[in-house]
Parts: sequence; C-alpha cells; structure tokens
Amino acid sequence: MEKIGEFDGKEVYWLDYNSYEGQLPMWDWVCLAFCDAQYDYDKFKQFARAAINNKILCFGGHGKYGASLHDSFDGVIVKIITTENQPDFELLTTWHPNETAADAFWQYCYCYSHDYSYYDESERPPGSVFIKIVCTSIDGENRIAELQGYLQRFSEGWLPPDEDTP
Repeated sequence: MEKIGEFDGKEVYWLDYNSYEGQLPMWDWVCLAFCDAQYDYDKFKQFARAAINNKILCFGGHGKYGASLHDSFDGVIVKIITTENQPDFELLTTWHPNETAADAFWQYCYCYSHDYSYYDESERPPGSVFIKIVCTSIDGENRIAELQGYLQRFSEGWLPPDEDTP
C-alpha cells in the first residue's frame, strides 16, 4: 500500500489489488475500488472478507462494474451474517457507475470518511490515523497520478461537476 497524499486530516493510499494480503489497514478505513472490466468474483470475495476482517467502514465500487462490485461485496456481508453465525455489523456499501472518477473520489474524501468509528477506541493502536482512504483498481489500471491530481485540486477548493452538468 502506497501513501499518495493527505486531505482534510485523512491519509489517502493506493493499494495494489493483486498483492493486498498483509497490506490492508487494521482500523477505520474506507475503500473506493475502480473497475471497468470483468473481474474474478472468487478473488474479489476473498478481498471483501479480508476488508471486513480488517474493520472497513465503507466500500464503494466505481466504473462500468461498480454496481457489480457493490453487489458482490454485499453478498459476502450477507453470507457472513446469515450462514456463519456472525453478529450483525454496520458497513456501508455504495456504487458509482454513472459518476466521474473525480466525483466518486470526492465523495470518499468528504462524505464517506466521516470522523467516527464503530470500534472501541481502546482497541486502536497508539498513533494510528483516524480514517484512511484506500483506493484500488480491480482491473489493474494504475490511477495514482489521476487521484493525486484530484487531491491537489480539492485542496484548492475545486469541486467536480455533476455528471449531467454541461
């Protein structure tokens, strides 16, 4: 996982989806995953389980397959709760197939990375960052430069236009 910037007191990271094991944050993080190509559902289910085990707060899918990622992640949640006798837990999932990457990223920097935690503060390791924003590409496209450009523009007060704005 590579730190690509900071914004509004939050650290932003890029995660290589193909080598995420041992890389996921352990506390209070959100993830925006980009996907414009068919993906391996079984591999994604493993990623979703790892994210849930590492106390993800919110997961979002963006791109042509953003809604499918969202549905797949929800399927893992349902299986964990209903067939594995795990207690219910709070985890927001979203999808952004018809929004620009800039708009979806803005939502994760502002809306879905609230300064709150569902977990006991005493469990958090000393010095850990309160919220981390983790971005990845399920289809392998490296979007680091694009996201860093958005972070720079956000810091200057820019807001991405709505998809239907001329």
